[in-house]
Amino acid sequence: MIRLSNTLKRLMKVGAILVGLAFIAAGVIGIRQDDTFLPTKGVIRSMERTYEATTSNETDDWEVMVEYTVDGNTYISDLGQKKDDFAVGREIDILYNPNDPEGIVLPGKAGWFIFILAGAVVAVAASALLVRDLRDR
Repeated sequence: MIRLSNTLKRLMKVGAILVGLAFIAAGVIGIRQDDTFLPTKGVIRSMERTYEATTSNETDDWEVMVEYTVDGNTYISDLGQKKDDFAVGREIDILYNPNDPEGIVLPGKAGWFIFILAGAVVAVAASALLVRDLRDR
């Protein structure tokens, strides 16, 4: 059995804190993105599986091409994800980047709140363990 030094254990806890903070930052950026991107309608033009999951822990990757119009210009962009209710020809709500209309995402902030919550849990738990270690020295 490998025994880790106390310094290495503390560094791992600091690393966990940083990962938690990164998740919080990603969630905040995602929420801000949803607030700065503009809504429009798009039509799913094609869906192609680019990676098929081989275990229950993995997820399939999809190329979902969506056609939409912004300021009279028509774009076809890869949404990069698939939902169960997607079908070719279906109209969906999307958000596009006003600075780069080819950048699109699905609306919805719930996923970003999960990032923030998970990051907070990891950061607080690792911080508590680190403080306990330092206090017990």
